[in-house]
Amino acid sequence: MSPAPPPPDARPLAPAPSAPTAAREPMPAAAPQPAATAAGALRGFVSAPGYSLVHVGASYPGTWLELRNRVDRGEWQRACLAPCDQALYVDGTLARVSAPGMTTSNPFRIDPGEGTALVRVDGGSARARSFGILGLVVGIPTTIAGGALYGYGSYADRDGFRIGGATVLGVGALAILASLPFLVSGSTTVRNAKGSAIASAHGFGTF
Repeated sequence: MSPAPPPPDARPLAPAPSAPTAAREPMPAAAPQPAATAAGALRGFVSAPGYSLVHVGASYPGTWLELRNRVDRGEWQRACLAPCDQALYVDGTLARVSAPGMTTSNPFRIDPGEGTALVRVDGGSARARSFGILGLVVGIPTTIAGGALYGYGSYADRDGFRIGGATVLGVGALAILASLPFLVSGSTTVRNAKGSAIASAHGFGTF
């Protein structure tokens, strides 16, 4: 008899080394596409009769552009909060700007049509304007009274009236001069794209 073959090696075979894989290069990122601006997205819409694309920028926080009908003169309706680009129906309407603590502008008009109506608001403090108006209310009649007393003292040759009139006149003049900075800082001015004032706290203008 021939000898039996040796038993097979029970040890597991080592796995064959796998071929190295090529490193994958990262895919190039897609170039960002320019986002359409709000103005560009709305230009087709504002071609409708009576509409205008309105851009509002303001130096005072919380400034609203408000509209109301020129004929009915109803309540003011908030249209857009600055900064904003919005297509608005402006035919036959009045506009103004307002904000908490800001002097509200006088009404102005925005004409409908193509293009963008630019509205720039330089807001002023309503409290400062109130102080300025108070200074005028006190100063103007005081100045008139002082001038009258001084005039009477000069006419009647009364030194007491002259001196008193001059004093009162000076107080009134100081009150008026002190009110001017408050009136300036409390004034709200609205300008168009050309930088021309179209409305303020005490004026009226149009595009």
